[in-house]
Amino acid sequence: MKFKNFAAMTGATAAAAAYGAGYMLFKKSIDVGCRHGIPDFNMGTDWSGYVPMIQNNIETLLNAEPEEHHIFTPDRLKLSAKYIRANNDAHRIVIAVHGYRSRGLYEFSGIAKMYLRHGYNVLLLDNRAHGESEGRYAGFGILDRKDVLQWIHYVLANIDPEAELYLHGVSMGGTAALMLSELALPENVKAIIADCAFVNAQDILNRVFKRKYGINLSHILKISNRICRRRAGYSLDGISTTESVANTNIPILFIHGSEDNFVPVSMSRSNYDACAAYKKELCIIPDAGHAESYYRHPELYEKTVFGFIEE
Repeated sequence: MKFKNFAAMTGATAAAAAYGAGYMLFKKSIDVGCRHGIPDFNMGTDWSGYVPMIQNNIETLLNAEPEEHHIFTPDRLKLSAKYIRANNDAHRIVIAVHGYRSRGLYEFSGIAKMYLRHGYNVLLLDNRAHGESEGRYAGFGILDRKDVLQWIHYVLANIDPEAELYLHGVSMGGTAALMLSELALPENVKAIIADCAFVNAQDILNRVFKRKYGINLSHILKISNRICRRRAGYSLDGISTTESVANTNIPILFIHGSEDNFVPVSMSRSNYDACAAYKKELCIIPDAGHAESYYRHPELYEKTVFGFIEE
């Protein structure tokens, strides 16, 4: 069934079609299974020109012989991560949280090298249902935030109890980091970098499918949300990043590409305005699409990140 055909239906047929469309939306967006590779969802960014660079960066990171680490979640999923040490004895560790339908090694191949050059160790997470981690349902930041919190405690218990931790998330990963910011975090967490984060899952899904099919899917999303609560265990509209950052005091750097037509820049502006942290900054990267900011202007990205976290 095509989503665009739903608008022409009425009565019982429309009700049945609405449930079918809601189920399709759930299957397409949340029930993703284990995903591998470069982001492939309709995000409006042409990644083809970056593939050789990404592949070269991945090869460099793998040559560094990353350590394999794992945690087990309360819902009995085995989550995986790769830990790459910088060539020094520094206690600074970046926990990198990737976006939707990606994985840590791909999403952060360039950014990880950037941190390593500056002497920061990097832990590349694979979110649930992505990469080498187990799971069937994408967490859209809502489930991922508690997974990241578990990784934080794992790092302090098993890698470096004296670590200074920096959370760097892109897209869904940035959303998870912002949603995490209001929770009780160890003092080891020094700052959050949120690159092109959205406000909540329901808003971003409605925006994407409205653009793709030309209709408002709010009614269909209500059905998808009921299915999501029953099967994946969370509500798409249950947590908002703007509400989370209004209850944090952790320094946050918000980054967003000016030409992002997947997650609008207005969402990072809303997050920045709502943020209650004593230190916050918003950087709009010119000419960059969704999750493209580092690749479009790497020098500006690097200068902005380290100007913020090393101040």
